[in-house]
Amino acid sequence: MQTVDKCITRLDKPERMTSLLLQLGKRHVDYQANIKLIPIIGKQFIGAIEPKMGNAWSHDIKASWAGLFSIINYNMRLGLMEEKNKRIQASKDIESSRKKSEEKRRRDRK
Repeated sequence: MQTVDKCITRLDKPERMTSLLLQLGKRHVDYQANIKLIPIIGKQFIGAIEPKMGNAWSHDIKASWAGLFSIINYNMRLGLMEEKNKRIQASKDIESSRKKSEEKRRRDRK
């Protein structure tokens, strides 16, 4: 809910909202978040508030919320994927460096 509130307050500053969501997505790597579940958040949120709004609810309101959650979904997934790829590459770099060190030690022993 806090993230939704922060996004709403940043609607007139899209670069700040994007940065917030990318960072949030990156942090979710540490939580081992399933990237496939991120889109469900918006549907669940909309499903929870729609009945509470009663007659005030409209197609336009639903479309606005869906649009916001589309932005949230896209940027969180992007941040999560970027961080995962960064960590995978770092792991590969470490493994490559380790192999090179082992090969050098073997050559030096001969």
